[in-house]
Amino acid sequence: LLGYVPELFCLYANALLAADRVAEAVQVTEEAQRIAGDGPLVRYTHARALVARAGSIGDAQEADALLTIATSHLHTLLRGDVGGGRSAISERYYGPYPEVLLGYVDLAHGDVDAARERFRTAMRACPEYTASLTGLARIARTEGRVHDALQICMKVIAVDPRDVDAWIGGAEAQIDLGFDDNARSWVARLEQAMPEHPALGSLTERITNGETRAQAGS
Repeated sequence: LLGYVPELFCLYANALLAADRVAEAVQVTEEAQRIAGDGPLVRYTHARALVARAGSIGDAQEADALLTIATSHLHTLLRGDVGGGRSAISERYYGPYPEVLLGYVDLAHGDVDAARERFRTAMRACPEYTASLTGLARIARTEGRVHDALQICMKVIAVDPRDVDAWIGGAEAQIDLGFDDNARSWVARLEQAMPEHPALGSLTERITNGETRAQAGS
């Protein structure tokens, strides 16, 4: 039974992250470390919560401190300096998972080229891990290549229709392109999957604002 404790903690933390309750997710992963130790799953989930928390606060100094801790966790995983047996599943925690998360840390620091290389490295190591593609979609949209971003999100969804980040990224890209009807259908799919997702309100508001501007200009 004790072997399931880390997994249960991390499932709860991931649910909190999905609901944008990032501060609570950090607390849960810290409690997991205290009770269950610092295995690869707990260490990765704690890093993920710290990165999310850093992106949600306005204090740049505090955010940087959180990213520094997360980066330390992730480099530890990449080096394989974590105790416990390694399975085929856990191998992802020593390669593509931390690579992708480090890519988002690079983006938070404004280093797009480093982030791009991180995402590509993860994609080469584990092509079925679609988070690397959604990371590349984020970069494409940041660089103004919105059509490319949309194409990547569509590719991800074709592989994994449950990928919430791809639905969000695709909806954002379509709003940017003025495809409000398509964006609304994508938001509807997201709402079916996660009715309480925090991105729903802002996406719906952006679509409504776009439609209002279009009507005013007609």
